[in-house]
Amino acid sequence: KNLTEFINDNSEIPFDSIYVPKGNLPLDDANILFNLDINQTYGPYIDGDYFKISRMLDRKNGGNVRASHILIANQGSQSASPQNSRSKNEAKNEAIRILSLVKKNPSSFSSFASVYSDGPSKSVGGDLGFVQDGAMVKPFNDFIFSKRVGTIGMVETDFGFHVIKIVAKEDVVLVGTLALKNIPSERTSDSVFNIASKFEIELSNIGDFNQIAESFDFEVKSLNNICLLYTSDAADEEDSV
Repeated sequence: KNLTEFINDNSEIPFDSIYVPKGNLPLDDANILFNLDINQTYGPYIDGDYFKISRMLDRKNGGNVRASHILIANQGSQSASPQNSRSKNEAKNEAIRILSLVKKNPSSFSSFASVYSDGPSKSVGGDLGFVQDGAMVKPFNDFIFSKRVGTIGMVETDFGFHVIKIVAKEDVVLVGTLALKNIPSERTSDSVFNIASKFEIELSNIGDFNQIAESFDFEVKSLNNICLLYTSDAADEEDSV
């Protein structure tokens, strides 16, 4: 009944309450996991070093929004440069002017951001990447989550005036996952040790690494920058490295 508590008590990976897009789910099982119905369970499945069982808990359509903005700050606004001498009214008029330019040339938004924005994102054309609901200050957040993709508009926050373009939206899901480490059993460990020992003996007798690997049906991979440490008994120190 209390899935969060159950996962934290039994899973080797604690419960994560963050909603994620499809691209953040385990690659081989992402399609199935993302399309589960609410409260539907999937698994066990293997993800890296873990066996997992997952349950779909919630879904938010358009819960991830990618937006770009051009910030026009004024004197006294939050994080404004000390050299900024614009009055609030001047900043608003400048933002309105830039909004008009952007609406006439939406494809040039990033260029306008690089030239006019007072925000740190100006170096990447105003791109803020994907954000989830509640990550931005309220006026900004309300705008990007209530408008359609492609919408361009202006809002005021404590940081100044923002000319905003909504670039994309994607659905996100909340998945509860129980994860247990895939640890080799004693039988598996013994088997691997025996095979490695046989390989070593064959290598000592024949000496052709690739030929022996082929006979064992092993794949040979070349590795670079490997440091080997050779040790010997203390009585034979001259052979130690």
